[in-house]
Amino acid sequence: MDIVERDVGQIPVSIGTSLAFEGLMNIHPNQPQQPTNNKTIQSVWVNLRTLARNLFSAVATDKADDLDYSASVQVLMNEVQVLPIALKQLGFTGKIRFYLASKDAVRWMLPKAKWKETKGPKAIAMEMFERFVAIELYQQMKTAKMDVFEIDTRPKSGEGIVALLTHYPHELLWKPQFARLLLLESHTGKIKTYNTWYTKLNGLKDKDNDYSMPFTEFTLQVFGDGLLVAPQEPIKLRKELKQLSTDKKWTGITGQEKLYHDVMSSGTKELQELYKKLRK
Repeated sequence: MDIVERDVGQIPVSIGTSLAFEGLMNIHPNQPQQPTNNKTIQSVWVNLRTLARNLFSAVATDKADDLDYSASVQVLMNEVQVLPIALKQLGFTGKIRFYLASKDAVRWMLPKAKWKETKGPKAIAMEMFERFVAIELYQQMKTAKMDVFEIDTRPKSGEGIVALLTHYPHELLWKPQFARLLLLESHTGKIKTYNTWYTKLNGLKDKDNDYSMPFTEFTLQVFGDGLLVAPQEPIKLRKELKQLSTDKKWTGITGQEKLYHDVMSSGTKELQELYKKLRK
C-alpha cells in the first residue's frame, strides 16, 4: 500500500498523471480525439513539478495540508520507475524522460510581464509542496543515476518530436527547440498541437472565437496563464486584442509577422505601445 493515500488511475500513479498517459495510449475513460498517433512521438518529457502537483491534487482536500514531504518523494520515486514500464507494456515505443525546470526562468524570458501573487492557504501550501518535493525528487533521482535532467532557461535545440507533460504554459515557448512540440494535458489526456495552445491563455477556452488567438510571447503576457503570468490591465486591451484577432482572421498558427503588422496598423495607440513594450 502506498504510504501516501491518494487517487490513482489505471496506471498506478497519481490520478492526474495516470489520466494524461491513459489519453496518450487511448485508454482514457473519456478518450479525446487525438491529433496525432502516439507512435509518432519520440519521447514524453515529464516535469517533476507537475508530478508533485498531481500528487498533491490527488490527495483528499482535508489531508493535503498534512502531507509528509519525505513520504511524498518516496511515492514519486516509485512513480518515475513505474511509468516507463507501464507505458512499454501498453505499447508505447518512445522514451519517458524526466526534467526539472525553474519556474522562475520565465521572469528572464519575459522581463516586462506582470506576475501573479500566490494567495490563499491552499495555493501557498501547494506551491511549497511542489517546490520542495520536486527538487528533492530530482536530487534522489540523480543520486540513483536515473534518466533525469535539469533545464535552466530552455532545452538545447535539435530535439525531435516531443510531448511535454507540464502545467506551466510558458514552457510551450520552447517550441523552436524541437522538430515538433506537443502538450500532453494532465487529467484530460489530450494531446494538444500548437494551434490549440490558446486554451492555455487565461480566460480563453474552446468556445466563441477564442480559437483565433495564437499562443506567443505577446499573447501570453497580455492574457496571462492563470498560474504565474498575470493579465495586462486595463481589460479593454485584452478585449481589443480578441476583437482584432477575429477581424484579421487570426488562427492558432498565425505568425509573429502578421500579428505585428495587424497590431501596428489597426490597433489603438495603447495596444501598439503595449506590444512594443512587451516585445522588447
